[in-house]
Amino acid sequence: MSAPLHPLLCAWDGEPAAPVDAESGNRPTPETRAAGADPAAVAYDPAANRHDLAAQGWAVLHAADGWSPGLASALEPLLARRRREAGSIGIIALEAQPPTTIAGALDWLHDVFRAAPVAERPGYVLIIGDFDAVPLAIQQVLATEIQVGRLAFDHIDDYRAYAEKVVRPATATRADAWLYSADDGSRAIELGHRAMIRRGAPALARTAAGRFAQIDVLPGNAPLQSNPALVGPNALFTLTHGLAAPPAGWSDADRRARQGSLRLGCGGVLDAAQAGQGAWLPGGVWIAFACFSAGTPDASVYAPLVAEQAPALLSHLAPVPFVAATAKALLANPEGPVAFIGHVVWLGRMR
Repeated sequence: MSAPLHPLLCAWDGEPAAPVDAESGNRPTPETRAAGADPAAVAYDPAANRHDLAAQGWAVLHAADGWSPGLASALEPLLARRRREAGSIGIIALEAQPPTTIAGALDWLHDVFRAAPVAERPGYVLIIGDFDAVPLAIQQVLATEIQVGRLAFDHIDDYRAYAEKVVRPATATRADAWLYSADDGSRAIELGHRAMIRRGAPALARTAAGRFAQIDVLPGNAPLQSNPALVGPNALFTLTHGLAAPPAGWSDADRRARQGSLRLGCGGVLDAAQAGQGAWLPGGVWIAFACFSAGTPDASVYAPLVAEQAPALLSHLAPVPFVAATAKALLANPEGPVAFIGHVVWLGRMR
């Protein structure tokens, strides 16, 4: 593989499959296998190398009205790469009113996704669209069986910028892993630093020393933007607070623009405006442990408990669910990460 994720794939799961061009015929395509040429090999094969898309299968999933020629054109660099790797790609459209609850999504998983022949089920699905278009519940139930990601941008040009970024050739052969906790003086971050950073770094060094070139901790007041240590396809784990609402509460527009922003060390805030400019972990994978860092739901399984113990926290839910603007901006930024993993829930007392 020549995408910028190659060093990170080596670090996480061992050496990826050799570079493959399924159209050249050196591997049977999913259609060939589905026709019975190789009954033992299916499009989704948990036992196969998970980086071998010709064995696993890859598809896009979108809302009923969430696909257009313009969007397809913007994503074409990424789609073309996946066609070469997988032999073909699937395009899956949801029904006009998809289920929004876990119970409904489980029915969809059983009645729709699992109803397809095994050889036609992809092992990788890229969801296109925000939570109000493709409900979070669909992503949650799919993730119990296959590998799922999501792209949700507000502008076509952002999809194009991401697609062009993710197919750039790699410039490094090994990845570094960095851990960071914001130096903000809060009790929650102090406890998290002890449990996750102080203990996590040595544990990661013991278990993954041969996979990452370097495993280290960034100081809590270290800059994350244009940091020389974070240049290249590296992995970054950040432990921070999510930005809380002002005393008067959020307006709908401010909530969508700022909830999910990250409170960094020394009082700084990484919001969408900053995340869209400059270098922020270019080509890497960012794991953000912070309230609502990936998005804000309109409901939560914790709501009954929260209603009894801290009802004010329910005000952090949104009337319409959405992916965090900061996460969107980082992914759309040509000098940002190619993957962002965060929370769609509150983790404790917001501040």
